[in-house]
Order: sequence, then C-alpha cells, then structure tokens
Amino acid sequence: MYFLQIFIVKLLTCLAIYCSGFAIANDHAHHNHAAHIHGYAELTLAIDENTLSINMSIPAHTLIGFEHQATTPEDLAKVDALIKTLSKVENIIFFPNKHCKVSKEQLTLGRLLPMNNNEKYSTNDNHTEVAIDLIFSCDNLSSLSSVVINIFDYYPAIEEIKSYWITNTHQGTAKLTSAQNVLSFK
Repeated sequence: MYFLQIFIVKLLTCLAIYCSGFAIANDHAHHNHAAHIHGYAELTLAIDENTLSINMSIPAHTLIGFEHQATTPEDLAKVDALIKTLSKVENIIFFPNKHCKVSKEQLTLGRLLPMNNNEKYSTNDNHTEVAIDLIFSCDNLSSLSSVVINIFDYYPAIEEIKSYWITNTHQGTAKLTSAQNVLSFK
C-alpha cells in the first residue's frame, strides 16, 4: 500500500505540472477545466499491479443544483439522495469482465451538510466540490483496457469529465461525455 501511495503522489504531481503548463499556454483560447466549472468534472485513475485507484471531483451544483449548506428539508433530501446514489459503486464505474472489490471508499461532501465540531470550511469560498475516492483490489488488472463511467446516467448535468489516467505501461488524458463514457487506456 505504501508503494501505491507514493505512486499516486507522483502521478498527481506530474498531472499538476502538466495541467498548469497547459492552462498557462491555453488560457485565452480554452476553458481551464481544473477550475470549478458547473457541468464539468475531473477524474484521475491509477493502476498499480492489482490495485486501481479513482478520484473524481464534481461541483456540487452539477449534481444537486446548489452548493450551499443544506438546511431545508428539500435540500437535505437532495443530499441524502446524492449519498445513496454515489454509495453504489456501480452507479459511478463499471469494469468489463473484471472481478474488483472496493477496499476503500470515501465520499466528501464539502460543506453541504451541517458541520460537526471537527470540520471547518473556508467562509470565503462559495464553491463546493463533491469528491469521490475509491480504491479497488482486482484480479488480473494487466488485461484491463477500459472502464465504463456510469455517473452520466444518474447526473445528466455532467457535460464532460476530464480524465487523467496512468497504468504501469501507459498514461494519458481523455474527455468523457454521456455519449462517450468509456475510458480506454491501452
């Protein structure tokens, strides 16, 4: 697990350097999807031996229509439905012909729910991201060449997911949409 953590840190560092150079070079010509833009999400996927890690970040507004702390019964019901939907891994991702088990999953809702004593949020930030972190233990990942991103089926306001991926032998990026929801990485 220690090697996976080092691997992911190296991956994220490389992606940050890559994205910052891309953003500077294309600032006037294109949107920078690393910024908080409604309708857009980011996905990072890393494969190391038989471990597959996924991190997805999506503006809360894209998923439930707001980014403020839920206080009304209607808003609390939307957050509860979000939690129920995203708690089912098959609603997020599907592995064709692979046997993968979730070994770790974490859903971070930012400031959507009332704070407990241990949580602190920036009072100057009006944006809330929903973060999905998943780690899978899988059989024979060396033959896995693609995954299907199912979250589009549940949240049609997601227009595009910018994905970054790395395996032991390849790396790349891809733009995913509801019409093209298969992330191929071989």
